[in-house]
Amino acid sequence: MSRDYPAPRGVPAVVRGLTLLVAHVIRPADAEIERANQFNPDPEPGNEYVMVELVLTCKKDSDETCLVSPAFDLELAGSKGIVREPDIFIAGVPHMLERTEFFGGVTVSGWLDIRGWAGRNRLGAGL
Repeated sequence: MSRDYPAPRGVPAVVRGLTLLVAHVIRPADAEIERANQFNPDPEPGNEYVMVELVLTCKKDSDETCLVSPAFDLELAGSKGIVREPDIFIAGVPHMLERTEFFGGVTVSGWLDIRGWAGRNRLGAGL
């Protein structure tokens, strides 16, 4: 999985000892972000929020751990060559994926919110 080959929705990808699955995408997610907290910023003109639910499974041995830090490890790549990272200043969205360390065989899931693109830009997640 890379910028050239991002993980599309519904197709598991294995990278760095993890299986990553994009389970759901909400696009646009402007209403969900505003409903979560009235002080969340609006997306820039011509852009929209995208919410992505990820399911991550640690494929390492049961006594080893995987560490995921969404603010540093995860990004969303658009088909027009622009990469966006999760928006760490959004508040109040339930079930957000947070920095998590988990053992081999364990699965975690959660949502990322990203201020991104409007229009016909295909998206893929990457580690």
